[in-house]
Amino acid sequence: MIDRERLRVGPGTAPDLAGRDPADRLGLGDDETARELVRELQHELVQLQYRLEAESERAVLLVLQAMPAAGKDETIR
Repeated sequence: MIDRERLRVGPGTAPDLAGRDPADRLGLGDDETARELVRELQHELVQLQYRLEAESERAVLLVLQAMPAAGKDETIR
């Protein structure tokens, strides 16, 4: 499982992108393990999105980093 605290950026602080290794797999291992985790977290993300919309008090910023043609546009849609 991913250590979410490693990815969290607190209010009023800037992310340390220069200090991040783009090759860091965050402990996911191989691609199939990563795909399985994404499937598991998808339901949780949908529920959190509904809650955020209902509360109308907070926002979420997702940063997608990938090579060109890696599917970022499809992820957003």
